[in-house]
Amino acid sequence: MDNTPFQNPFRDDIVFDLSRIEPSITGLNNAPLQALLSEFSLLNHPIPRHDAKLGHALLVTSPQAGYGKSHLMGRFFKELNGQAITVFIRPFEDPASCWKSILDRIVHGLDAPEPCEKEGHTAGDPSLLDALAYAVFAHLIADLVETGQIPSPSPSETARALREAPRQSYKHAPRAQWARQINGLFQHPEHPLQLVRRLKVRGLDLTAAPRAWLRVLQTYAWSDNEALRESCLDWLKGESIDEDSAKAIGIPVWDIPRPHASMGQVNELCKGRVLDLCQLAGFYRPFIFCFDQTENYGKDPLLARALGEVVQVLTDQAYHQLTVLTANLDPWTKRIRLHWEEAHQARLGLPMELDGLNRQQAEELAYRRLLGTGISEHAVQSFLEHQRPLNALFGETPCMGVRTFLQGCQRMWANFSALSRPSAESFEDLLRRYIDRTEDRTQRLVYDRDILYWVVYDLAQGLSGIQVDRVETRSGLFLPRWRTATQHQILFSFEASSQWQRWQVILERTRNFCLSHPKSKVVYLRTPEQRPVPEDWPNAQELENAKHHFLHIIELDSGEAKEIYAAYALYSDAVQKNIPHAPESVAAFLRPRFHTLWERVLQDPMIAGLSYPFRSGSRGGKVSLALV
Repeated sequence: MDNTPFQNPFRDDIVFDLSRIEPSITGLNNAPLQALLSEFSLLNHPIPRHDAKLGHALLVTSPQAGYGKSHLMGRFFKELNGQAITVFIRPFEDPASCWKSILDRIVHGLDAPEPCEKEGHTAGDPSLLDALAYAVFAHLIADLVETGQIPSPSPSETARALREAPRQSYKHAPRAQWARQINGLFQHPEHPLQLVRRLKVRGLDLTAAPRAWLRVLQTYAWSDNEALRESCLDWLKGESIDEDSAKAIGIPVWDIPRPHASMGQVNELCKGRVLDLCQLAGFYRPFIFCFDQTENYGKDPLLARALGEVVQVLTDQAYHQLTVLTANLDPWTKRIRLHWEEAHQARLGLPMELDGLNRQQAEELAYRRLLGTGISEHAVQSFLEHQRPLNALFGETPCMGVRTFLQGCQRMWANFSALSRPSAESFEDLLRRYIDRTEDRTQRLVYDRDILYWVVYDLAQGLSGIQVDRVETRSGLFLPRWRTATQHQILFSFEASSQWQRWQVILERTRNFCLSHPKSKVVYLRTPEQRPVPEDWPNAQELENAKHHFLHIIELDSGEAKEIYAAYALYSDAVQKNIPHAPESVAAFLRPRFHTLWERVLQDPMIAGLSYPFRSGSRGGKVSLALV
């Protein structure tokens, strides 16, 4: 925030980053915070935990937008500094790939250090996935030491040292020393089997082979081969990896995700990965899954129902985790909950309702904001006395939402100070703020199928001469489709993998689809951090030929990706009523800004059929495409 005297001190009324929240107001929403902490404490068993599981998910509701749901979650996360793995789960766009979207968010969070703002952590810290790997091996090795399977001159002391502070053990001990010890374990003919047995003795019933999990964690945490570490992440996300990489890591053949798997199979595999990670969290920290921005699920009954199914699975099957949903009461009641089965609703505990800001709390907030701008105490008193914001805003109500109060103060400040900037931002100013925020957090630019889905489906609605809808594939996916006035068809599919065998499957399926559907092509959007398609692959020439006819791969540069991700965040805040603009108005502003993207979608390779020998005829019913 710009702290010059000319900046409206009440402008920032949206929480953009849960790790950087404003100090709390005395007494405001302390009751729901304590309720969240109390629920989490039920998971806080001695490590390693065994089968710690809650009987329900938690729902935090507010009468309307702006009552501080995100702020409350930020306070909750801050209170649990160093005690939980917190995952903010952005709304998924396709019910058929819901677990894939959730798993991507979890693995992305694990593959990063904890935020530097948290006390005791620095930018050079290992990732949370490193920490999980160290903790798993520290406790399993301690088990083997205690049982005499690994000799030690002082078994009890060695085991206790390993168990007491696995985080400190890996944070401060030389990495090479740990690597030698762990890699040495796997060189011994008996130790790998002993580690697997210890997982089973501890009651872990993993969907993937325990050996595969141990090898993936070992390679990720201690290998110096970056390509293998990336393959470990691909495996964790349920994506296909080549057999050579799998062999180098030590993943059994039957546990290699197959490149020809349908999305239904991939989604089920990803659900298993999520449940496995929750079990392994018993060696480290519980997960907190926060489903925020739930208003987005209200746009489609299928999405709302899928959210209910996800909550039921997490509640019934996932250990060592707390699931929290936040929602504004009206859309929750009218557009989401009514699509939940009774069994889904039964998985929610009693809703925790947020309180409004009372007059005394409002005065504290206003005073703090004013002083934070660096203006004089005289100016603070002058604003409070002459503008009388508390009298004006609390004249007929005992309490109100925090955002409503701040927006009222914004208007009064503009009248009070001729030097202040206008409180009403233009769409251009708003988008610039969101782009700046995205640039400050480059991890937001990793591939996100749900944001890319949004830009070609939701945002593209209303493009001149284009009819936008969705088609259901044989594998159950709902893929965005554009149809032009000339009856050409453009189908959008999504793929995070850069593995050649997976793209060979995509090539074959795309070719078969376009042969059966003349005047069609399939488009894939790729983000900057992804490797180009194709690279030096055995099928590179075949893929290059397809890219001239029916397979259109659009590589976004960093500037395009930032603007798309910022636009999604802006639109999402409009849906949640975090900004005083209707989603339709925001979309109408954003749509022409992406004219270059729309032109790229419509440009060469030409809508298929002009230079490729397609058969005539088209199949009715579901599209015979089973991409990803």
